[in-house]
Amino acid sequence: MYAAGGALVVALEFYNLGLRTSAGAAAITPMGLILSLSAVAVLLATPSQAWARMYR
Repeated sequence: MYAAGGALVVALEFYNLGLRTSAGAAAITPMGLILSLSAVAVLLATPSQAWARMYR
């Protein structure tokens, strides 16, 4: 699960980087912010599920 979450974050951020390089600063506010917040949400959710599974 942790590897899948990490791979998803890498994919989201590569897409974010491609969007930023193609559209410039205009891509930051609508889509770039959504992609970054979703990457943070995946990073926060992945370890918590692993820790919860460890303490069962």
